[in-house]
Amino acid sequence: MTKTDANKRKRKNMPLDLSQIEHFDVQNDVGLSSEQVADRIANGLVNDDKTTKGKTVLQIILSNTFTFFNIVYIVIAAILLYYGMPKQCTFLPVVAANTLIAIVQEIKSKRTLDKLNLLTEPKARVVRDGAETQIAVKEMVLDDIVCIAIGEQISADCVVLDGFVELARQLEFAILGLTFSPVKGPEGNIEFLAHLTRESREGICPDTAAIVAAAHGALGG
Repeated sequence: MTKTDANKRKRKNMPLDLSQIEHFDVQNDVGLSSEQVADRIANGLVNDDKTTKGKTVLQIILSNTFTFFNIVYIVIAAILLYYGMPKQCTFLPVVAANTLIAIVQEIKSKRTLDKLNLLTEPKARVVRDGAETQIAVKEMVLDDIVCIAIGEQISADCVVLDGFVELARQLEFAILGLTFSPVKGPEGNIEFLAHLTRESREGICPDTAAIVAAAHGALGG
């Protein structure tokens, strides 16, 4: 299980300072309550990326209208009209038709891709109100308890709370060492240090329970 460490900015173009945010005391098997989730959403602490992907409809229209060749045709037509030769501008309807067709085709392609993205939207398994449930990755909030199995994507910065050895092996890492920091972290938490490698080396099977007990004994945590 993992605990999301935030992948969201509270306001656009403003970095989120997690040190100023109060974290909920969440139990691994209970997770966040509905009220806590609503509070996170209200404060913008959601794993939703607001970055615009692809062109907007306006950008599609402008990019297909103001092409190099269209500008050349418009300049030529303006010169012809200036010299009183409107009958020589018969190419303009063809240019306009080609531009319109290109715009319509690109907008249709965009809408089709948007629908496909909705169908293939990544999911995450989280624990909320004491039950495991599947939600869209963009609906994850700060302090969510996330369950990760082999083959699943880690969709936000996380802190491993349980199953570290199993998770490392699922991600094809070999564990070469596991210990704890001699000083507590900035929030008064005990930090554990792991030496991992993806080289073809046989790792160890650390006694995590003994290491955790030793850490609490040494740091009084």
